Amino acid sequence: MGFVIVTFRNLLWMLLSLTAVMALVAAIISPNWNNASDNYKTSGKNPTIGLYTRCSRQDIALNKTRWSCRRYVDSLNDLPSNFWKASLVFTVFGTAVATICVFMALLAFCVQKIGKKPLISIVGVVQAIAGLFLLVGLVLWPAGWGDENDIFVRYCYKNPVDDENKPSAFKLGGCSLGWAFYSALGGTVLVFLCAIFSGQAEKSTSSDKVQDEIWKGKKIICLP
Repeated sequence: MGFVIVTFRNLLWMLLSLTAVMALVAAIISPNWNNASDNYKTSGKNPTIGLYTRCSRQDIALNKTRWSCRRYVDSLNDLPSNFWKASLVFTVFGTAVATICVFMALLAFCVQKIGKKPLISIVGVVQAIAGLFLLVGLVLWPAGWGDENDIFVRYCYKNPVDDENKPSAFKLGGCSLGWAFYSALGGTVLVFLCAIFSGQAEKSTSSDKVQDEIWKGKKIICLP
């Protein structure tokens, strides 16, 4: 018979893993990775650009516009930069792996080992791998701010006669980082922290206190 083991540390680890995934998913679906320059400001709003969506003012009739958020690509090949294509792939893949880790973390309450390896330790290694993919995705995003990215240059070249402010790789030009980029960054950092903290979570489920509860015949064990 298996055991259900819940400790403060493995519960906290699972919740932090879930929080990281929520931050990453919010970043992926958001169009707020970059905010355009003030040159485009209309009705108090600036255009924004995301991994595959953007918000801008759209013409719907003569002298009539509306604010619209929508996808600006139908396929991966439609992205304006090869760096952005790779960034989307790495970020989505890393988030998918981190999501799988959350389900494995939930399973770890009931299944402590796979073979002779603690399940929590396995999840920690997978989280570290997910974090590496996410980190690469974050680095590739600003690498794609160069001349080949016509969308970014159009939104972020604040003064066309001022070459010093022209956007390029890792140079924002007239744009700024949006909250979604910071959300992705925070989620990535949290994934790495969860990978590190998994060691403490695993130790808490194999402590002497847990073993004492098992010897007492308990199947559901909750400890601080």
